Amino acid sequence: MDPVKYIDTIGELEDDDIDLAIAALGLATMASRPMEYYLNHLQSLRTATSEYYSSLTGSLTGTDAIGSTNTANIHKQLHCLQAVVFGEFDYCGNQENYDELENADLCAVIDRRKGMPIALSILCIHIARSLGWDCAGIAMPGHFICRLHGSGERLVFDPFNKAKILEAPDLRQLVKQAMGPEAELKPEYYDVVSNSMILLRLQNNIKLRQLQANHYEQALDTLASMQKISPEETGFLFERGQILARINQPMAAIDCLKQYIEKAPAHYDRSQATLLLQKLNKQLN
Repeated sequence: MDPVKYIDTIGELEDDDIDLAIAALGLATMASRPMEYYLNHLQSLRTATSEYYSSLTGSLTGTDAIGSTNTANIHKQLHCLQAVVFGEFDYCGNQENYDELENADLCAVIDRRKGMPIALSILCIHIARSLGWDCAGIAMPGHFICRLHGSGERLVFDPFNKAKILEAPDLRQLVKQAMGPEAELKPEYYDVVSNSMILLRLQNNIKLRQLQANHYEQALDTLASMQKISPEETGFLFERGQILARINQPMAAIDCLKQYIEKAPAHYDRSQATLLLQKLNKQLN
């Protein structure tokens, strides 16, 4: 599978059919080696995790015994991810330089063996799902984490901290850190995030860092990739118009803003787009 070509068709896929890691490789712009290297690395992670699980359980999948599909031991599954991804392959969260752009680019993450929460989560989800394990992402306020589910039990863990198990007090602390000391856990904070939303969140991290560095052309490219992931999302037109206005391309900005105002759903706020459009028209006149 060619990850770059995969991105060109991703908007046509059902969400459950999206392969997160392949897509993230296709979105990456910092590959220092041929893409085959990164694909082989994903396979190496999967193989090593499968073999380690087999050594614990006698099974090559997510079950406790060969031929048994009734019981999934999620504690052993998590132990395998901890031992292989963060032990044998030495991945870790980049605590010291969290805001580096490389932390959100999966190729750079693989090269450096460190990254931000969502990139490391994508690796864990990919490995787990490739082995038939029920693993998903959870977008807690301010921090992306993962959840394993099986046999009526759930484990929440933090790939940024070497897949440490998170209990309710840990999750409550994350919420307070992100939203203030009065904030509390809410049921919706445990909601599973769709594959497309995970990819959009990954790219949004990249886009924000590009804008902070005044790399506007790169930010436009990132927005274009986000549009491929979610072709129906009109909000990207407004963002594109804002960036184009900032880099002194008023005609292109006006075109984007007009499209946004015309196509945006009724519940979208058009006021900022309208004000910017008026300002640009005055500048041209």
